[in-house]
Formats: sequence, structure tokens, C-alpha cells
Amino acid sequence: MPHGYRLLKPVVCYHDRTAMTLQRILVIDGSPTGESAYGLVACLTWQSQPQSQPFKKGTAGEEITDTFSVQAICQQTGKQAAEGIGVLLAQALAQAGWVGGTSPDCVAVVVGPGSFTGLRASCAAAAGYALGAQAVLLGVTRGEAMAPALEEAVTAQRAQGKQVCGWQIITTARKGRVFIEEAGSIQAKNIDQVLNTEQENHQKTLAEKANDNDQGKTCWLLAGNAARDWQIRQCVNAVLLPIFQPTPEQIAAAALRRLRGELPPRSALPVYIDPPEARLPEKGLRPAPV
Repeated sequence: MPHGYRLLKPVVCYHDRTAMTLQRILVIDGSPTGESAYGLVACLTWQSQPQSQPFKKGTAGEEITDTFSVQAICQQTGKQAAEGIGVLLAQALAQAGWVGGTSPDCVAVVVGPGSFTGLRASCAAAAGYALGAQAVLLGVTRGEAMAPALEEAVTAQRAQGKQVCGWQIITTARKGRVFIEEAGSIQAKNIDQVLNTEQENHQKTLAEKANDNDQGKTCWLLAGNAARDWQIRQCVNAVLLPIFQPTPEQIAAAALRRLRGELPPRSALPVYIDPPEARLPEKGLRPAPV
């Protein structure tokens, strides 16, 4: 097991490549922001089967194939949904029958980028439940969860002759800003204010012309709920993918890759990109009571 991970209860050895294993994984995601905000809790079982492959770093000469089965999923949309993540957690566990003596072996939580409130609520719920159930707690970013699908899409685009230099996930942040996640980095940038219909049509035309004029040149593969807006406002030469959020299976798979050491260590704490909007009062805080 990679250094830095706390294993609180006995589970089947993840490095036993000779036998198929069955595990229970609890997935929690409260990261989406704005109009796309939601809270999600899912219960999955997984089986891993080693496949003989040429040696790859961290796999001891074998590649693991993970198969997931969703036992229960509870989701609530809205900006306040993540605050009720505890209710969704109880509902999902009850639907899956993971009560009493049956509990998850692993808790996987999306740590960002995303909503301040959503990340705090979901990471706290994940940590509290993992401690009580003595389960392995693992944090992943949205990009880490979506990366395999995006890398596959990049490979497919390149096979068609397009010079795709990489992928980016563009998602809404606070008003006027977006999160941009790519392999190994996350940042937040300003995006132009909302355009009227005439301005938006003009920007769309410019973006389409940029794509037409740049055929054969490098472009980005963009995913996420703000990818189209980013392309239009920045006139980015890009290929848009209809992929907006990671699935429970993708989140669980990323958590297992982290546990196996295929992803670098990351704590299950919120990944805050922008500073908090809250500010101290101009006259400072009130003195402490005597």
C-alpha cells in the first residue's frame, strides 16, 4: 500500500494479482457549482481481474481491469444540495443494504475543483463516515476521474489526423470565472461577462472561423459544463466533448488507481483554487467575551 494511506480495517490485498476480489466502494461528490450544482452519493461493488501485459510502472508486469456495479445512487440538484449530503448518504446506504454489519471498504470523495460549501460538506461527510466504518479514505479530483476517458478521446482525435495537444476540463466557478483542469494542474481564470444574443452570435462565428482557419494546427480537447462558453469567448481552436461531470464508476476507478500507487498521493481534503469570498469586517472582529 502506498505510503500515507490509513488502512483501518482488513480488506482483500489490492496487490494480490492471482485472484479476483470483490469490494464495496462508497462514492461522494458535492463539487459541482452554480446551475450545475448537485450532491451525489453512490454505492458500488467492484471486481478486479489481472490481465497479462508488458511491464508498466506500478503494476508488477500486469494491468488490472476493474469492473463496477452500481448498487445504489442518490442525487439531489440545486445549490444547497451538497449541504444535505448526509441525508443522501443515509439513503444510498439503505438502498444498497449496507447497514448493520455491512459497510464499505473504501470511501472515494471528489476533492475539487468546485464549490466551497460543496467540497467542505462532502469531504467532511466522507472523512466522518470512513472513520466510523474504519474504511480506506481516498480523494480524487474531477480531472483524475475523467482523465482515462479524455485520454482515449485525444488518441481517437489524433488517429483522425487532428493535432490535439491535450485535454482540458472547463467548469463553472464563481460568477465570471471558470476552473481549468488539465493533466497535473488546476487553475481558475476570468471569463467574459454574459453576452447578448448579437454579441454571442458574433463570437460563435469568430470561434468557428478560428477552427476552420486552423485546420491542421494544434487544438485542445475541451470537456466540462463551461467548455462551450470558454471556446466562444476566447476563440479557442478546440474539439468539444459532451462530457460534463465524472460518473461514480470513474470516481471509484480513480480512487483505486491512487490506492495502487498509479496516481501520486493526495489527501482527501478540499482543493480550493480561488480565495474565499468572505471578508473580515472593516472594523475587525468583536473582542472575545470575558
